[in-house]
Amino acid sequence: MREARTAFEKALVDIAHHRGTARSVVDQRRELKRSVIGGALGTVILLGLLTVAIVRGLPRNWGFSEYVATWALNEPNSWDAGRRLMHANDPQAWELLVNAAEIWRDNRDVIAKCKKGMQPGRTKRWVRRQLAPVAEGRAQLRCVTIRQVT
Repeated sequence: MREARTAFEKALVDIAHHRGTARSVVDQRRELKRSVIGGALGTVILLGLLTVAIVRGLPRNWGFSEYVATWALNEPNSWDAGRRLMHANDPQAWELLVNAAEIWRDNRDVIAKCKKGMQPGRTKRWVRRQLAPVAEGRAQLRCVTIRQVT
């Protein structure tokens, strides 16, 4: 009887030990999951901060910050990304820039002739005609010769 009781107590100790081991395995898995998630989040944050620091540290003529901006804005090229940034930053200034580009494009020939005719001692400049807007409401340019004052 004593042997049976000893065997029974030993079995109880073994069961308690296995139960504790099973609990520690569950705890270890829980801690491992938490560690993996925390490590992944920490890595993402650290890489984000390091990327900004690295991009700012690169020479400007490499154009990497423009590439990152283009990628971040999901635009096909840096020109479209710049257009989007300028329009978002100051819509009125963007509208003026667009209008100036239209005036320049519509009067390309006049501007080219005016640049060609520049001579030393004279300055050429472009002035809007006040009286005759084009049919679409765009201003025409004419070349005016102004003598330099010395």
